[in-house]
Amino acid sequence: MRLLLTATAVAWLFASCLKSNDKTCQPVSPAAEAPQLAAFCQRNNISYKVDAASGIYYQIIDPGAGDSILPSSYISVTYEGMLLNNTVFVQESNTYMLSDFIPGWQTGIPWVRKNGHIKLVIPSSLAYACFPNSKLIPENAPLFFDITINNVR
Repeated sequence: MRLLLTATAVAWLFASCLKSNDKTCQPVSPAAEAPQLAAFCQRNNISYKVDAASGIYYQIIDPGAGDSILPSSYISVTYEGMLLNNTVFVQESNTYMLSDFIPGWQTGIPWVRKNGHIKLVIPSSLAYACFPNSKLIPENAPLFFDITINNVR
C-alpha cells in the first residue's frame, strides 16, 4: 500500500509539472489597435498622421536637416517613452544604431533627420508584442515616444 501511495504521489507531482497555467500571447494587429492609438493622440493633443503601411501614428514637430537616417546610422537621441495610459517607462539621452531599436523606431525615425523631433504612437506588434520589456511594459502594449534626434553618424 505504501508503494502504491508513493507511486501515486510521484505520478501526481509529474502531472502537475506538465500543466501550464501560462496563457499563450496572441499578437494584436495594428488595425485592431487603431482606435486606441487615435484616442491617445486626441487626448494628448497630437496632430497625427497615420502611416498606412505600418499603422504607426506620428507627428513631425521638426523634420530636421541633413542626410537620411539609415538602419546602419548611429543616432544620438533624447526621448521619453510612455504607455498609452501616460505611464512613463523611460526618459533618457543616448546613442544607438537604428537597427538596434524596436521595429516601430526603425520605421518612424527615418521620417526625420538630424535635429528632427517626432512623436510616434506605435502599435504593439512594432514595439515589444508578446515579449514585455520590463515590469512596466506589458505584452501587447502600444507605446508612445517623443523623440529628438540630436546627431546622426
